[in-house]
Amino acid sequence: DRVVNARNPLSVCPPRRSGLVVSSSYFTVVVNMRISLLVPLALVLVASASAGTCPKYPIIRDFDFHRYMGLWFQQDKLQSSWEMPGRCWKTLYSRDRKNGMFKMKLIYSSTITGRSEEYDSQLTLGGPKKPSVVKYTLPMTFVEDEFQVLATDYESFAIEYKCDPNGFLEKQESIFLTTREKNPSPLVLQRAYAIMHRLGVDIRKLERVDQTCGGLNLSGPEYPEYDYYTNELPENRRHI
Repeated sequence: DRVVNARNPLSVCPPRRSGLVVSSSYFTVVVNMRISLLVPLALVLVASASAGTCPKYPIIRDFDFHRYMGLWFQQDKLQSSWEMPGRCWKTLYSRDRKNGMFKMKLIYSSTITGRSEEYDSQLTLGGPKKPSVVKYTLPMTFVEDEFQVLATDYESFAIEYKCDPNGFLEKQESIFLTTREKNPSPLVLQRAYAIMHRLGVDIRKLERVDQTCGGLNLSGPEYPEYDYYTNELPENRRHI
């Protein structure tokens, strides 16, 4: 039906429509509400994606694994993956005289048996493009993983980093601060902490590794098939 304007009978108003009539301001409010809800959601998604993404650290272009070989004592670490319960963790990098392959031997004192335990991994070096990235095969499996040497002076400290991305969940990070000496000087540790801080590594996440076990003499007949050093190196590379 048409509606006649009372003031001007000749003018005809458009027919009335049933239902709710909503002003444009209502749609503005609705759109603003949706935007206000979507922005925090987007921020959450971005934060989640960032939490699951591994950081990229610079490659040490002149990294020399032969100088890196030898024994390293774990001092502080963040361990994301499960490991055997133990203390006095040490890592021995060497080269097998029989096949020329590089090896990584993890040595620790079991808190279950009280005995010294160890297991080997075979290493594959990163090559010219990524010389400070080292791949290794997990013991008793065919699974490969890798870690990156973030910093080292070869003679006193090293910082190793491993990360597995996890999508929108928290990434799995492992950080190891190792030293040549079982009981390093505070100056060595302070220097390593300063470098970690400069790289953006949160040292508050690290836990101290118990190193109160007895020593290990690498010059003995226990591991005659390994080369531990190539040239003249400090005594702490040979007798620990």
